[in-house]
Amino acid sequence: MKVDGIDVKDYRLADLRRNVGIVMQETLLFSATVAE
Repeated sequence: MKVDGIDVKDYRLADLRRNVGIVMQETLLFSATVAE
């Protein structure tokens, strides 16, 4: 897998963990407030 054309094996693990996130495709909505 490549990020910006660079193989992820060439990145340091700490850098990948700091700069990569996950966004779930399925959204969940709750019918309550944060206070509840």
